[in-house]
Amino acid sequence: MGSNYYHLFNYDKALDYYNTVIELLNDSNRLIGDVYSHIGDVETSRYNFDLALDYYNKTIQILSNHNANQRHIVAICRKISYIYRQQNNYEYANLYEEQANEFDQGFPQLSHLYNERFVNYARNQADTHLNLSPSQQADRLYSIGVYLI
Repeated sequence: MGSNYYHLFNYDKALDYYNTVIELLNDSNRLIGDVYSHIGDVETSRYNFDLALDYYNKTIQILSNHNANQRHIVAICRKISYIYRQQNNYEYANLYEEQANEFDQGFPQLSHLYNERFVNYARNQADTHLNLSPSQQADRLYSIGVYLI
């Protein structure tokens, strides 16, 4: 439920649900790490970057203690890197990005694979629809740009 409220931009309600889950779980439960990650997302969306960093660091600590999937830790490292970039702290941003890259070595980001497929699709579409009007071409390019953002 918290995730649903988060995606509806109702951050207070999302936090209510996340805090309820934390109260129900004991401290040794691995799921608390996931909940802390979600709370970090909420705080990032609210621009409470220091609080978000606290929750993301708790997430990494819990997930590391439970031998969690490395991909999840990579995602958290990238979120932390993003926050440090927003705070113009490029030294720490680069440090966490490098950490993520070390964990992620040999595993390309899924989003990069999807983007590459989409770009190839868009090129094929552009080649097969050369007779589009200028407004249709602009619309197609706009759609491609929105997807890649």
